[in-house]
Amino acid sequence: MSVERIPMTDQDAWLTLTDTKRWARVDHDEEDPDFARMIDAVAREAEDYAQIALLDQTIRILLPGWPRGHVRLPIVPILDRDSISVTINTQPWADLLMGGGSRPLLMICGNPPPGVVVIEYRAGFGALPENIPADIRQAMTDQVAVYYDVRGNANVKEVTLSAHFARILGRYRGVQL
Repeated sequence: MSVERIPMTDQDAWLTLTDTKRWARVDHDEEDPDFARMIDAVAREAEDYAQIALLDQTIRILLPGWPRGHVRLPIVPILDRDSISVTINTQPWADLLMGGGSRPLLMICGNPPPGVVVIEYRAGFGALPENIPADIRQAMTDQVAVYYDVRGNANVKEVTLSAHFARILGRYRGVQL
């Protein structure tokens, strides 16, 4: 399975620089470019860690063929269930059922032809950073402060995920059995 994220909004606006610097107790502007890079890194880490889309994105999944049973949509939240499209060998396939839950799954009806399957859908909490849940924004802000505090530290054991980041994003993370 190949998963591609296609941003639909300005992905550089995850957190405000002012709030992030205040949380890290920084009151000068000399390190603003560094903070911007840390914010971007933390946002991407949050998305990968929890398998979520923070802001509006199109998710494209490529499969060599339809697997037996179902396909679990790997990136959530689904922004618009009507945006889900499936093509098999570039031909639309609409005979689908969707299972509910926080990690929806697609089940195909009938006998799909062999060939490359492309599933596309919109995911994210919306187009604006304010749409990202407050607990996730706080976890990300805390992780930026951790990165700031340990910057340049050669002791790898000290460079870790903030306990808040891991705990809060763990609630959003997909679990497979």
